[in-house]
Amino acid sequence: MLPGGGIYTRVQGEYPVDGGREREAYIRSLTENPGRVYGEVYTADDAGIRTLAGRRLAYTGLRRPEVEGLLRETGDSAARENYRIRKAYAADRLAALNALDTAEVRRGMLREGAVRRNYERAVNSPAAFARLVRHPYYADARLDTVIYRPDGRVDYYYTEQVQADENTSKLYLCLAGEVEDRSGRTYRITRSDTLTYNVASMTTFLDETTRYMQRIVLRDAEANARFFFTFPSGKSTLVDTLTANRRQIAAVRSLTRDLMTDPVYIIDSITLRATASPEGTWQVNERLARERAEALRRVLVSEFRTLYDSLRVSGSYTLDENGRQVLDRSAGEQLPDLPNLLRTKWLAEDWDELYRLVAADTLIADKQEVLAMMKWEGNPDTREWRIRMKYPKAYERMRRVIYPQMRAVDFRFNLHRRGMKQDTVYTTEVDAEYMHAVELLKKRRYEEALTILRPYEDRNTALAYMSLGYDAAAYRILRAEPDAASTPDIQYMLAILASRLGDEEQAVTYFLRSVELRESLKFRGNLDPEISRLIRKYGLFREDFE
Repeated sequence: MLPGGGIYTRVQGEYPVDGGREREAYIRSLTENPGRVYGEVYTADDAGIRTLAGRRLAYTGLRRPEVEGLLRETGDSAARENYRIRKAYAADRLAALNALDTAEVRRGMLREGAVRRNYERAVNSPAAFARLVRHPYYADARLDTVIYRPDGRVDYYYTEQVQADENTSKLYLCLAGEVEDRSGRTYRITRSDTLTYNVASMTTFLDETTRYMQRIVLRDAEANARFFFTFPSGKSTLVDTLTANRRQIAAVRSLTRDLMTDPVYIIDSITLRATASPEGTWQVNERLARERAEALRRVLVSEFRTLYDSLRVSGSYTLDENGRQVLDRSAGEQLPDLPNLLRTKWLAEDWDELYRLVAADTLIADKQEVLAMMKWEGNPDTREWRIRMKYPKAYERMRRVIYPQMRAVDFRFNLHRRGMKQDTVYTTEVDAEYMHAVELLKKRRYEEALTILRPYEDRNTALAYMSLGYDAAAYRILRAEPDAASTPDIQYMLAILASRLGDEEQAVTYFLRSVELRESLKFRGNLDPEISRLIRKYGLFREDFE
């Protein structure tokens, strides 16, 4: 009898005799304890389930040993129970781990002795490398020139570049070192005597002659400004109580005050010109422009009168040597009488300005067609009417955006220099910027100096070029100098440049010419490698150097 009331029937198959008792006992245990198999499945892992499936096959003859098949036979409840048991076990283990101290876990899980040994090895690795590897290979070792002689000796030639600054005049050099062979034997090189090198700089050939520049001073000058005043539509009355108009009047007064008190210039006259926009007829606009100019003149005359009186009074009082305020009646006579110097002009419609404004506008429609019509239509009234009728979108923008810019008043202040009688005076001044570049060359700040000297194309410009390695440019400038053939410094610089450019014959010619002009340059040649090489190669001035 099987659990659930089923009848056990021996199925066809071979059963081992020795296992008959185990089989009968297994069947009997199922009858006595029906939940045994389910309990075993709930707590079993994959290997255990495979073992149970094998036992079932051996004892019952049912050929479904697969784990999935057994799980399906036991139902989903068995799988859920197994998951619950495993989850509870994992929660217990996690709680136990969380309860542990971190240091305790570290001590239990890490091999602290091995960690400590590895750290000590890492720290001591450089010393160990130096002790064990006597002759390591350095990938970045410097190797300039090595010459092996037939007798086994080795000559090592190397170069070292030292950056010189404005304070570098001499360099002191000594040599010391040691050589170690593969066996560990060391040979110490005897320290050499200190060698002194004089730093040769091209700044020796700097032309420090003060450079002057000519400046043209004109007696007459003018100052121009544009202001915008608001007039009622179709009227010429200037409402000076409007905030916008008060601001414009204040700006005119401020500009005029600055010009009246200028220490260099004095005002000869003031001309204001009023214009109107092209709306309406030319005749009406001309009348409006004229009347608006006169209205503005009347307002400004009052303002200028007040300004003139205030400046005259304030300028009449000065301080004497004792610090007391005294009256100088002649001071007011130096001020221009502006109310009598103000002149008016008017222009009904400034179509030239309108053409410029339309051409500069990037949003106006049919721009090219409107500009063309402005050129070929001669009558201004017809011109304005045609634009309004044929190009309404363009006209609307002109009326709304451009026309207000034409309702302007242009001021022109005619000035002259105080105390100057001639119309034009030519003055000679020191070229301060050039002389600043000369000071930069003295400090060997060649790049900064070149930014100033580049337009001059002279000897100092060439010096800056050759100091920065632009030999071809320097060579071109010096050869074009008018007095190059008679200037020893230029001949010497040309010799250096020709040597750098590979023309040794020409370099020797320039050098001999420089010595001819100044004999001391033959000794200077030993300081410059470009010249000293030529001296040795061609045996120049051998009697002076033996």
